[in-house]
Amino acid sequence: MTRLRAANSELEDRAKRNNVIFRGIREGERETWEDTERKVKQLLVERMNITEEIEFERVHRMGQKSRGNRPIVAMCTRYKDKEKIVSNGKSLKGTDIFVDGHFSEETSSLRKKLFEKRRELIGKGVRAFVNYKKLVSYEDGQKCVYVFDESLNAVIRQNHYR
Repeated sequence: MTRLRAANSELEDRAKRNNVIFRGIREGERETWEDTERKVKQLLVERMNITEEIEFERVHRMGQKSRGNRPIVAMCTRYKDKEKIVSNGKSLKGTDIFVDGHFSEETSSLRKKLFEKRRELIGKGVRAFVNYKKLVSYEDGQKCVYVFDESLNAVIRQNHYR
């Protein structure tokens, strides 16, 4: 990635820092922004057990209306609320609803590759999680960090940890 593209991606990620993406929430025929926000808040309370009031600056569907359920972008007023929602996303396991942070296209592509490696590690019984643009695992009692190396087009293990 060129330096300019990397800087642009970083700026876009910062602009989306408080955003949460919800995928799999059923879309109504004539759903309004208010309806969408109500569905998100209902999901937070009923399925994710988040009972504190979460304030959103804006909640809306992404993209053009078509067949299927469009993803929802929810911009949290506070970053801590966004983190609470994303960390409670595991409570949706076994459903068709998924929650994640909102990232630039470049970062999303990179994270997809890290999640593929994570799946591989978990299949081997290794505890692992993706944290922004890094994959952290615990192998043989040691903390390991993986990153995506664009020049190699591969996820590689770092020898030093940051």
